[in-house]
Amino acid sequence: MFNSNIIKQNINNCLKETSLPIKNKYSGKVRDMYFTDDLSILVSTDRQSAFDRSLGFIPFKGQVLAQTSVWWFKRTRHIVKNHFIDSPDPNVIIARKCKVLPIEFVVRGYITGSTSTSLWTHYEKGGRDYCGNLLPEGLVKNQKLPKNILTPTTKETDHDRPISAADIVKEGWLTQEQWDFASKKALALFEYGQRKAEEHGLILADTKYEFGIDEKTGQILLIDEIHTPDSSRFWLKDSYESHLKQGLEPENIDKEFFRLWFAKHCDPYNDKELPQAPEKLVIELSQKYIKLYEMITGKTFIPPRSNISISTRIFTNVLNYLNKGTSKSMLNILLIGSGSREHAIAKAIKNSKIENNLFCLSGAINPGIEKLTSGYKVANVCDIDAISSYADKHEIDLAIIGPEAPLEAGVADALKANDIKVVGPTKNHAQLETSKGFTRSLIEEYNIGANPFFKKFNSMEGVKETLKQYEKQFVIKADGLCGGKGVVVWGDHIKSMDEAIKHCESLVKEGAEFVIEEKLIGEEFSLISFTDGKNFIHMPAVQDHKRAHEGDTGPNTGGMGTYSDANHSLPFLSDSDIERAKEINEKVAQALHDKFGTPYQGILYGGFMATINDTKVIEYNARFGDPEAMNLLTLLDSDFVEIAQAITEGTLNKVKASFKNQATVCKYLVPLGYPNRSVKNFEIDISQCPKDVELFLGAVDYRDGKLIGTGSRAIAVLGLGDTITEAEKKAENGIKNIYGKLFHRPDIGTKDLINKRIKHMNLLRGNKYKEIK
Repeated sequence: MFNSNIIKQNINNCLKETSLPIKNKYSGKVRDMYFTDDLSILVSTDRQSAFDRSLGFIPFKGQVLAQTSVWWFKRTRHIVKNHFIDSPDPNVIIARKCKVLPIEFVVRGYITGSTSTSLWTHYEKGGRDYCGNLLPEGLVKNQKLPKNILTPTTKETDHDRPISAADIVKEGWLTQEQWDFASKKALALFEYGQRKAEEHGLILADTKYEFGIDEKTGQILLIDEIHTPDSSRFWLKDSYESHLKQGLEPENIDKEFFRLWFAKHCDPYNDKELPQAPEKLVIELSQKYIKLYEMITGKTFIPPRSNISISTRIFTNVLNYLNKGTSKSMLNILLIGSGSREHAIAKAIKNSKIENNLFCLSGAINPGIEKLTSGYKVANVCDIDAISSYADKHEIDLAIIGPEAPLEAGVADALKANDIKVVGPTKNHAQLETSKGFTRSLIEEYNIGANPFFKKFNSMEGVKETLKQYEKQFVIKADGLCGGKGVVVWGDHIKSMDEAIKHCESLVKEGAEFVIEEKLIGEEFSLISFTDGKNFIHMPAVQDHKRAHEGDTGPNTGGMGTYSDANHSLPFLSDSDIERAKEINEKVAQALHDKFGTPYQGILYGGFMATINDTKVIEYNARFGDPEAMNLLTLLDSDFVEIAQAITEGTLNKVKASFKNQATVCKYLVPLGYPNRSVKNFEIDISQCPKDVELFLGAVDYRDGKLIGTGSRAIAVLGLGDTITEAEKKAENGIKNIYGKLFHRPDIGTKDLINKRIKHMNLLRGNKYKEIK
């Protein structure tokens, strides 16, 4: 229980009333409400109300009520929109201005109560019809009802009056449409509240909701408060059954015991003056308010500083808020993932001018990311319950999903359902990456004209004929997520038809679908775009290197390194290649919108092949590439968080984005034996690395003050320069000063390797491109 001495010290320091310099004011039983032209300012005082009258003052009550409502408002927007905008002070809610519907929507899950107007009293006296709900025989006090029931009351001057749904419409309190909408939402809110309460060891026995009509939009919104100790009855779950069997009252964690004291010691409805509640009772009620807040939210209650007047603090905070406008001071951002890509995203987030608290959830702690966060949780990045719970706990406003697996698992869908903005597409949209066959069919269906010849298979039927048809110029792609290692290319990975057939047979045996495509001849490049589904910020072109060893040899990897040029193209590309890639990205996003009816919001990664006379799609990813993210976010000369917010709000056209006119070269240091037989648990020394390179930590850990490689791509080293050559030299120099059981590809970004690409394209297209000297 919360320290009783602190409560005792504040009994004479309660917030009894407020006086803000806003003319339009209304004081209710507990809240003081102020109204501007378009806002409602709701201040929760410490006034205690029951029986339609004041019972005194309870320390910290107002803060608990306001912040409990804030917690629930943020978590129920997927059920019904509400009036909450912001909370600039612990006792204050800034809300949309609404016209209040004159009905309180009381929802009950249990038959209980003690007053003359309670449901139990009505039942005990023989009543079996309550507000149009027929109650079965044989119920006992505090028993769970067969189903939740709605028992609305009118909001009248003297007393609230129970009323049936039919009479609400008949008497003109609401239209049938208003009743149907609000009643459905009230029951859904209650069911959600019961589930959440149970998760926290509580029973939500009954509550009331109020709705209003938004004066700007005409929409019906949830208003007032939600699932607070004042509006709801909570019992402790663990002792409920035993108390019910013994005929005892449930252990409550609401104000019912306080009401009972007054009911016992006076006639609260008719006595002109009421007795003063004992100090012990006041302290106990304050503790119960605080306990409920902590149980529901999982947060520790922080009382206000005693040396500052609560009313003065509210006065200052509200006026500051109104003078500054409605922008929130701190944004809570959740980053999902733990690789070097996510380290690059984390750096971009913390470089934002928009104040934020960064939280991370990933399968392992990335020490580079951890230094930048306010909180870090180790969990499976596909565990929707764990992610939702963590986001809930830290009141996340914006989530950014790094890797592809959570997208396939539907993490973006789950977070969006909880009214969290997400940079990352839904599960449906993510099929662009998670299914090679889906992507090829989408491009074909919407006549985008960027496919090679292809066929999809889930058995060996027709496989041999198709392989022969392509005359040893084919690619076999497993239809799913393979970490960049699911593509087999004729001439690179397989060199005979027998090998190709055996590979296809192994895929069929595993139950995997696959695609056989025409092998495109040309040079690969990536063009990645920020998009809100209709607006685009296209990033500089980048070339990735999948093969593990120099000269593009060895097994495929997740990516050994990337480079970009200062003109945002690549030395072997024409302007038409870049423009065509941008066009394809935009057409693909539009196709996804047309197919699913919702916009693709996130990062759209197009992998392209510049061929003899066209640009074709090799594949699509639904997130930043790794290592491409390091190049692009280093070049980004705009606010990444601003872009992220605009993606989720559909306002990307309002962001003026730019990229540095410089070149980048990023090279991965990976463990010896990578990718198939990586050494693990070895020390890495980065202490001598020069400061003119950027390091992005990946599969590493800090143990006993030492950096330890854990078995996959360990550190990405990025050089930035006016030319590719300058950037490459910086990256290479940085790598030479990092020590451990590591290797890298020294040829990435070098003149020799790039000139090899240029010569190839000149051979295909004629001598159009100049070699690097």
